[in-house]
Amino acid sequence: QVLIKKYVLEKIKCDICKKDIEDETYYEVTTSHNDWGNDSWESLHTADICSDECLSKMFNEYLELNSDTKKIEVEKVNRKNRDGLK
Repeated sequence: QVLIKKYVLEKIKCDICKKDIEDETYYEVTTSHNDWGNDSWESLHTADICSDECLSKMFNEYLELNSDTKKIEVEKVNRKNRDGLK
């Protein structure tokens, strides 16, 4: 007997304003740094962002971090086509 679990994404919450993301598209943002030391891998964070305004706020906050090397990846995704779902 094989048991298959499926999870359906019902809602996504913005990590900046904490509101539910209702739009079809939103931003997935990954941030990190490459400073020396064991904390480099711990610096990897992902966030769901609802709007350009929240994205701008997150970007400005990230620039204020005390790190010599910064990395940010921003991807605008469509929730209906996410992970092959249609």
